[in-house]
Amino acid sequence: MTPQNVDARVAVPLRHSGRADIRRWARNPRIRGYLYQLALIAAVIALLYEIAERALSSLDQRGVSAGFGFLGHEAGFQISEAIAIPRRIHWSIGLIPLGLAVLVWAARRHGDESRAARRRLATPRLLGSAFVGVGILAAALASDWASYEPSDSYLVAILTGIANTLHVAGIGCVLATVFGTVFGLCQLSTNWLLRMLSSGLTDVLRNVPLLLIVMFWYALLLNSFPAARSAVDIGGLLFLTNRGVYYPTIAGISPALWISIAAVAAAYAGLRLFPAAKTALDRWASPAGVALVLGGVAFAGLIAGTTWDVPTLQGFNFAGGGAVGPEFTALLIGLVLYHGSFIADIVRSGVLAVTSGQWEAGFSLGLPRRQIVAKIVLPQALRVILPPATLQYLGLTKNTSIGVVIGFPELVSVSRTVLNQTGKAIEVMLIVLVSYLVISLAIAACVGFYQERVQIRER
Repeated sequence: MTPQNVDARVAVPLRHSGRADIRRWARNPRIRGYLYQLALIAAVIALLYEIAERALSSLDQRGVSAGFGFLGHEAGFQISEAIAIPRRIHWSIGLIPLGLAVLVWAARRHGDESRAARRRLATPRLLGSAFVGVGILAAALASDWASYEPSDSYLVAILTGIANTLHVAGIGCVLATVFGTVFGLCQLSTNWLLRMLSSGLTDVLRNVPLLLIVMFWYALLLNSFPAARSAVDIGGLLFLTNRGVYYPTIAGISPALWISIAAVAAAYAGLRLFPAAKTALDRWASPAGVALVLGGVAFAGLIAGTTWDVPTLQGFNFAGGGAVGPEFTALLIGLVLYHGSFIADIVRSGVLAVTSGQWEAGFSLGLPRRQIVAKIVLPQALRVILPPATLQYLGLTKNTSIGVVIGFPELVSVSRTVLNQTGKAIEVMLIVLVSYLVISLAIAACVGFYQERVQIRER
């Protein structure tokens, strides 16, 4: 046999082996999935690139320049409800407590990870969290806060819109959770009238459009309260008018407030760090009494250590203090009622998901129904409630954009004004898109982190 024939006989199996490997890789579901994903990503990137090219070409033909340089220009328009935002954050003030938190958490991570060790290290974990809170609070208090003025830039105007959106969404999520929890448990009440009323209310609210609820409350607030000169006076501190609710605000802080806060924090830390002190204190007072005393000290420090700016009537309106407009109130009530009704059904289904044996175990121990719900059922139902409730939190945050209909200056409303004045449609809409995306991802991450902590882990 010649050397050429030997090489040919060896080369044929090699070629067949390579083709077999290619076929085997092509049949592998994981590799095929990766290839499909890469092809889809490439197609999306190509589509976005083509859209961007066409948009830039169209703007260039019309003589419109693209870019975000307009954000530094003066806005020149008013924002009716502009909460203060930090103009300059002094992070250096909070570096010391944040550094202590890192050291505490590093010490907690180092060493034995057994169950007993984790129990011993619960106090360092609490201290680390406390240091983080103190650091963020110190940085926030030391920062320069200011409300929006017409002389500020477009960037400050958009940040104010984002702050208003977060303001409504944050309060709305808390109140919707409370509303949904209360009415969800009422639907499982043994009282027939309470059960029927709560079920009927949530059914009505779920099937009425959110915009209609917001418009109803906005019209009700405008027509139910008097003008500023005939305002409803509540103790000389709160004034209810058709322009909003006026309330006193803190104008100055004295050292008495910091002393009272430090005393309460030290007492709380002492009770957590030294169980013997807590045991000795329990012989003399109940936990409710201790909480009442600490709350009284903090409230006394708040009253004695602060200077208050009380609103006063000047001309046709009030001056000084703070104010909550009817737009904010109507939007908040509408969001709480609408999304709270969905959360009520989520809470009801979560409680029903807990097996009846848990109820029977609580009754066999002689616990009243209230304690069974609070101590046994709700902690287990929370794992079922959180995933769908997260969707309601996200929906509530995005539905704050309905405020543009009643004139509340949230992100969409402010961005619309910026767009009309600058003509930067693509840039402004991109800012709005990214803002909602970041806020939604942050909410989902926070709830997901908490959900991971309350999950039951397999041993």
